[in-house]
Amino acid sequence: MVRTGFIINNDDATNWETKSPSYNDEYKMASSPYYTKETAKSKIRYNLLERVSILGLFAFALSACAQIPNPKSSIAPIATSTIDLSANISQNAAEWPKEKWWVKYNDAQLNNLIELAFNNSPSIDIAKTRIEQAIIYSEGVDATYGLHANADATAYLQKQTYNGLFPKAFAPKGVKDFGQVTLSASKDLDIWGQRRAELQAAGAQIDSARADEAFVRINLSSAIANEYARLQNLYTQKQNLELLLDNAKETAKLVNLRFKNGLEIKARTNQAQAQVDAIKLQIETNDERIKLEKSAIAALIGDGPQVALSIHQPKIYPIFEAQIPSDLRADILGHRPDIIAAKMRAIFAAKKVDVAITKYYPNVSLSGNIGLSSLGIANLLDTGSLIGQFGPAVSLPLFAQKTLDANLGNSNAEYNLAIANYNKSLIDAFNEIDQASISFIELKSQIDAAHLQTSETRAALENIRLRYKGGVGNYIDVLNAQAVFLNAQNIEANLQDQRLIVEIALIKSLGGGYVFKE
Repeated sequence: MVRTGFIINNDDATNWETKSPSYNDEYKMASSPYYTKETAKSKIRYNLLERVSILGLFAFALSACAQIPNPKSSIAPIATSTIDLSANISQNAAEWPKEKWWVKYNDAQLNNLIELAFNNSPSIDIAKTRIEQAIIYSEGVDATYGLHANADATAYLQKQTYNGLFPKAFAPKGVKDFGQVTLSASKDLDIWGQRRAELQAAGAQIDSARADEAFVRINLSSAIANEYARLQNLYTQKQNLELLLDNAKETAKLVNLRFKNGLEIKARTNQAQAQVDAIKLQIETNDERIKLEKSAIAALIGDGPQVALSIHQPKIYPIFEAQIPSDLRADILGHRPDIIAAKMRAIFAAKKVDVAITKYYPNVSLSGNIGLSSLGIANLLDTGSLIGQFGPAVSLPLFAQKTLDANLGNSNAEYNLAIANYNKSLIDAFNEIDQASISFIELKSQIDAAHLQTSETRAALENIRLRYKGGVGNYIDVLNAQAVFLNAQNIEANLQDQRLIVEIALIKSLGGGYVFKE
C-alpha cells in the first residue's frame, strides 16, 4: 500500500518556524508582507495535486507489471431467431397464457388448493429466502463502496522509554496519561468501474432469484393441476368400472340362471363370476390410487393428510386449444422464468469477469481523519491538540500475476458455464413446447377415433336392445353389447382426461402466464 497526503499539525500557518527544517522556506515566505494566507492555501493545494499526479503516474507504471490475459469465451449464447421450429408447432395468433390460468377451469377447489400451496410450500419459502439474500448482497455491495466514517476515543496510561524515541533529556518522565479522539472517513473512487460491475451483477442476481421464484410457482401450480386432472381421470374410471360391475353382475346372474335351466355349461358361469371378481379388484385398486393421488396433492401443498381427506371429485374439462403464439421465438425469453433466470445468471457471471479484470488495476481511494490528541488528558481540548490528515491511498497488485490470472480464469469458466446452461434452458423450452404439440396432434386423432368407436358401439347396443324387445335374440346379448359400449366410453373419457393433462403441460411450456418485468 502506497499512501500520500498532507498533515494538519498542532500549529497554524503563523507558527511554521517551530516545525521541521523542511518548512523553513514556507516560513520565510509567510514573513513577507506580500505573502498572504490565500497564497499559503494555494501552495498546499498545488503540493497535494503534484503529489497525487506523481503517485498516479507511479501507479500506472507499476500496474503494467500485471498483464491482463484475454478472457476466453468459447461458448456463445444461442439467438432465438436461429432456432428452427418443429413442423409440429403450428403458430397462430393465440395469446400467451395469462397469470392464474387455472382460474379459467372454474373449479373453486382447484383454486383453493393452488393458493394454499403458494402459502405453505417450503419450495416457495426457499425461493423467497434466496431473493432476500440477493437483495442483502446488493445492499452490501453498495455499502462497501460508500463513504465510510468512524469515530474513535482512546485513553490510557503510558511510560515512554528513556533510551529510544527521544533523547533522554526530552523523554517524558514517569507514567503519563494519554488521550485521543478522532473522526475518520474514506471513500473508494471506483476509477475502473468495479463497483458498477458488482452492482450490476447484484441486480442480475436479484432478477435471477425472482425468476426462480416464479418458476417454482409455475412448476407448483402446473403440478397440482396435473395431479388434479389425474385424480379426475381416476374418478371417471371408478364410475365406469362401477357401471361395468353392475353389467357383469347382471350377466353372471343371467348366466347362472341359464345354467340351472340347462342352457349353459358350468364353465360359462365360472367365467362370468370371474369377470365380476376382476372388476371388483380393479375398483379396489382404483380406490387406492385415488387415495394416493390425493396424498400426492397434499404433499405438493405442503400440508398433512387432513387436506387429502377434504378433496372431493374434480370437475374440470379441457378449454385451451393447442395454439402457439405467432411471436414464439421473439418473445419466449420474456415468458419463461427459467430462461430469464439462466440469462440473469449469465449476466451475473459476465459482470464477475469485469470485476476480475479490475483487480489488475490499482485501487485508489481517498481517506482522512481529524481529531484531538495530547499527552495529558487535561490538555485534550486545547487548540494545540488538533491533529488530522487527508489524502489518496493506492493499492497496487504487485507480484500477483498468477493469483489474478487464476481469479479471472475461474470467473471466465463460470461465465461459460452460465452461457451453456442458458443455451440448454432455451433448447429445453422449445423441446417441451414441441412435445406438447406432438401430444396434442396425436391425441386429437385418437380422441376422434375413440369417439367414433363409442358412437358405433352405442348404435350397436341400441340395435341389439331393439332386437331383444322384438323377441329376436336374448338379454345376454344386450349385456355383452352394453359392456362393449362401456369399455369404449371409458377409453374416450381417458383420452379426454389425457388431453387435459397435455393442455396443462403446454401451458407450463409456454411459461404459465409469466411475464418478465425489468
